[in-house]
Amino acid sequence: MRVTRPRFVAAAASAVALLIGIVAPAVAADAAVPRFAAVESGPVSVAVVVPFTVPVDKVGLLDAKTLETYTGPEGLLTRELNAVVGTSATIGLDPMIPASIRILGTSAPASALAWLARLRAAPNEVFMLAYADADPVAAASAGALDLLEPLDFGFAIDPARFGPASSPTPTATGSATANPTPSSTPTDTPDSGPPPLPTIAELLEWSATLEGIAWPGVGGASPAALTALVESGYSSVILDSASVSDSNRAVVREGGIDVLVSDDAISTALRAATAASNADAAATQSVLDLALSSAAARTPGSTLVATLDRGWATASSRLPSVLAGIGTLPTIHITTLASLLSGSHPAATLAKTSDVADAVAARASELSAAIRAETSYLTIASDPLVVSGPRRLAFLALLGVGWQHSAEGSAAASSAFLARSNEILGSVQIQRGNDLLVLSDSSTIRVTVSNALKTKVTVYVSAFPLRPKLHVQNTLVPITIAPDSQNNVLIPVQSITNGDVNVRMSLTSATGAEVGSPRVIKVILQAGWESIGTLIVGLVVILVFGGGLVRRILRRRRGTPGDAAPDHTDTPDDNAA
Repeated sequence: MRVTRPRFVAAAASAVALLIGIVAPAVAADAAVPRFAAVESGPVSVAVVVPFTVPVDKVGLLDAKTLETYTGPEGLLTRELNAVVGTSATIGLDPMIPASIRILGTSAPASALAWLARLRAAPNEVFMLAYADADPVAAASAGALDLLEPLDFGFAIDPARFGPASSPTPTATGSATANPTPSSTPTDTPDSGPPPLPTIAELLEWSATLEGIAWPGVGGASPAALTALVESGYSSVILDSASVSDSNRAVVREGGIDVLVSDDAISTALRAATAASNADAAATQSVLDLALSSAAARTPGSTLVATLDRGWATASSRLPSVLAGIGTLPTIHITTLASLLSGSHPAATLAKTSDVADAVAARASELSAAIRAETSYLTIASDPLVVSGPRRLAFLALLGVGWQHSAEGSAAASSAFLARSNEILGSVQIQRGNDLLVLSDSSTIRVTVSNALKTKVTVYVSAFPLRPKLHVQNTLVPITIAPDSQNNVLIPVQSITNGDVNVRMSLTSATGAEVGSPRVIKVILQAGWESIGTLIVGLVVILVFGGGLVRRILRRRRGTPGDAAPDHTDTPDDNAA
């Protein structure tokens, strides 16, 4: 018999409540020997952290149609904002959202501009996630924290949608910082006229109340990853409680960074209560209340962090009523993240990272290696940001925490990204050609180079004979090729002896890095044949014209009939006349 969802949720809630009721006394007894020496009393302080993100994609920018859908009356971002504004929840904001709205200028949907202005006016604590909600711990494990910022948005900006620039566009360095400093504050209000042409900093700007907080996916972090986060400017990281050993505190200290410990049991109960239907609301709220009361009984006066997952707003959200219900518990005090972070914190030990976290880090390593190879390759381009700008956003999008919930989708998207990377690395190539014939001592070899990039490139063509039958007079010849086109270059050579010789053709950048794949061209040398051919042609001309002249002279001397005067002998007709 098929069990309906409301009955199933209610049954599950009752089972969890029963389990908590059985386990709580034992845990309370065990609490007589606390993990930390300090003895505390009073209510448990709970801080709730909520992500403001959207479903993962492969691009790293939201178009106008998507934004209009998300910020509409029933849209995903509208539901997130409605659920959080007016509560004590702390917001983790994906900077891709405001950047995607601002980059549209006057064509941004009115609902998106209104949403952005409303979020800016909200009193909630806000900290910035990595762009596109990229996993900072995965990036740290892959040695790619310097890649966590966008390079450029120029490819997506239409200047016709903006007014004059308010300040010069800074040079993009690509270095990662936990909270970039904006050059000025953009105006996120509808119907205020054309905004000025934005800089990268202005697109990403947000007046965050909390700074330097990293929020990766599940699975933990290694000590080396935490050290890398600290070196990149992060001061705190949110990890699930399974990732931290020997901790019953909301904030602990490890590797020079504050670790905000998201309590798995409380977070699970909070997520269930938030997503519950009206029929299941009472049961799931009871489970959450019981879990919090049990925590208060175990460790009075302690602190807790509860988090919602990345897809929390895709279901109906009852967050305001759930938090209001928590606030009525006498042993629970709703607090802010800033208050938990203040003061000193006890040390803790990290647990071993999970297989999921290791797999995410391995994928990040593979993707970052590809993006670094592209960056090195694109030094040949006159405007590398035309290609590297959108590619960096695609890279960040693929590091999004939300991909952890779709291993198959993540693998497919990563494979497509790597395939495109290989295409880019093969965009400039020496074209295959036929064997070349050289008939003179001094000549040139014609080489054709193609460019499939959307920007002009300059490379250097090198020719190396594999046998000493040919001397290349210039071993490094520059050539510039327009976007999506091809061009030819002539390499001067000197024949040393006749015969066949294979010549290895290759391309390099100005820094000497190899570009594309080398080609081997067969050159057929027939040195001297040019002068011999000219002599033969000259002799043929002499023989033809000279022979005709001699023949006429001989005929005249012999008095041949062909050269004699006409015969005027009378014919019978003439005599008759």
